[in-house]
Amino acid sequence: LFERAMAASDAFRRFVFARFATRLGEMMRLLETIAFVRVDARLAAALCARAGAAKTENLAVTHQQLAEDVGTAREVVSRQLEGFRRDGLVTLRRGRIDILDRPGLTTLAGVT
Repeated sequence: LFERAMAASDAFRRFVFARFATRLGEMMRLLETIAFVRVDARLAAALCARAGAAKTENLAVTHQQLAEDVGTAREVVSRQLEGFRRDGLVTLRRGRIDILDRPGLTTLAGVT
């Protein structure tokens, strides 16, 4: 059915390839980010994005969720967050992260 629709309809074929191109572009951007942006910068950017979306400095998020956001292992996120805590950027509680220094995180997120 799909192959027949692709062969019979120019509009359907353009739609399918446009969606495929969009998804492929998203995947390329993700791969470039993972390959060329440091984990600490990706994590800082993810925290800032979540805080901006929620309009709060107090995030209900797990280390695993953040690991999925930045494309790394939970253990790596935990180590990075501990470093952020030592630097006074965040406080950590079970299932919660409180941002203490959003400008500091923003600066870190901009470093590649």
